[in-house]
Amino acid sequence: MPGFDAGTFSDTDTTGAQLLNSTERVLTITFQTRTANTGKCYVGLSDVTDTYGWELDSGKNELAIDLKGLSQAISTFYVAKTDTGDLLDFRVVYQ
Repeated sequence: MPGFDAGTFSDTDTTGAQLLNSTERVLTITFQTRTANTGKCYVGLSDVTDTYGWELDSGKNELAIDLKGLSQAISTFYVAKTDTGDLLDFRVVYQ
């Protein structure tokens, strides 16, 4: 039975950091920037940077990824930010 989780990525490293260090398998994941953010957030794999990845502008921007029945470890997802104080919320459905 799938599980559900939600959290906030608040790492201050702008160069790219692992979202979570866990082997739990993701079915869907949604990322959302906060209205108070001033920079951009980037979502991707281990090669994500503060200029490369799925770009989310400041404000309430959202990126939803549905793996269509496949699953991927949550540790596969990385985040980079252009502003160290920005926050990125996420919601995930696990396998």
